Amino acid sequence: MTSLKLELTAEQSFRQHLNRQLEIVEKEYHPNAWNIYTFYCGDGENWASDNEKCIDLFKEIKEVSQLTAYCEINENYEGLDDDSLEDNRFKSSPWANFSAWKNEDLDNLWAKLRPITDSKFKRVMIGQTEHIWIAFKELFGGSKTK
Repeated sequence: MTSLKLELTAEQSFRQHLNRQLEIVEKEYHPNAWNIYTFYCGDGENWASDNEKCIDLFKEIKEVSQLTAYCEINENYEGLDDDSLEDNRFKSSPWANFSAWKNEDLDNLWAKLRPITDSKFKRVMIGQTEHIWIAFKELFGGSKTK
């Protein structure tokens, strides 16, 4: 098992890290020889001008990965991705007063990732510590806890 960690600095764009991952996969971890699982965790901040390019790069990463996950950390959010959970454990989300992430029409990365979300590309939003384990189960297809 090999783990690769790329950290983003204020001078860098998220797109640069996506490009870097594709370069590393191409040179060192060819998908024919490696099972690639890609996880991105962050606060969702991205330059709006980079969003479309990031979506295209995520599509490429999705093609070479067994699973790609985008996890957005937001302390104002009380639930996980509201559309992915079948039960109502986290339906008390603060969307009425925190609509930037809920409004799928906005020009943010969270909203723009929605069309490529499927069994190979999953997205979750975490707002509280107790959501972490539930998010991992959601990402890996495990049973949901009560």
